[in-house]
Amino acid sequence: MRIQLVAVAICFQLAILPPVARASASLSIECTTAQKSDYLYGRFALAFLYGEIQHQGRLTMRGEFGEAQVRYTLPDGEQITITQQIQLRTCRNKKILLAGSEPRDATSGKPTYRYIPDNFFIPRTALGQRNFEAVNCFVDNRRRVCMPTQLQAEP
Repeated sequence: MRIQLVAVAICFQLAILPPVARASASLSIECTTAQKSDYLYGRFALAFLYGEIQHQGRLTMRGEFGEAQVRYTLPDGEQITITQQIQLRTCRNKKILLAGSEPRDATSGKPTYRYIPDNFFIPRTALGQRNFEAVNCFVDNRRRVCMPTQLQAEP
């Protein structure tokens, strides 16, 4: 089954953006239902810098599905933790997309509308490795932003 993913983000991204930025642009990448050979298992620590804000968290994958939880502190000192569902997709460009959905505030469990779902965009060659780098891309005020994201397997 082939689908066309049209998303504000094609890569792993973590950011609080105003609602207007979320709907202002879209990127498209063709992906299909994941093949079993592409399934990802395990827990991974993740880290990246967006602007001056350090993001850290954990990705837990159980084959085609998983969950990501990310923590960061805003400049005013407010600490944010977001939890979201992740689904693995196999993409035409020989990449794997771990598509986030339904971001929720981890404390209240309520949906957060200022947070664009995260998407991990990794090379297929990274599958099976304990440490690898993903690309974190998303649309921010009608411009594409990409940054490296480090993933490290946890015991």
